[in-house]
Amino acid sequence: MIVVHAEEFTKGRQAQRYRLALTVELEHGTGRTRDISSSGMFFMTDQFFTLGQSIRFTLLLEHVDPSPSSHVQCQGTVVRVEPQEGHLGVAVAFTEYRFESPLSRIG
Repeated sequence: MIVVHAEEFTKGRQAQRYRLALTVELEHGTGRTRDISSSGMFFMTDQFFTLGQSIRFTLLLEHVDPSPSSHVQCQGTVVRVEPQEGHLGVAVAFTEYRFESPLSRIG
């Protein structure tokens, strides 16, 4: 298991963004990333979020690693919310993330 604290990345857009569509598992629904970086991500969802809200979610790495158990557990803060094409666009600054896979649970 790898745990990363991302406080040093949360000011402005200091990290390069990558267009990447990953499934986001939320407490009461799902979403889909539009882009992601080491400091945060932007995703689309039908769920409601407010500016400054703390959020926990899971990113599924189905395109990166076909293993159904490979994912990233994340925590962050909502830094932007905007309506987009019948959904809500949500920008999140990561405060912590942890990569998990079947191999990380061995030992």
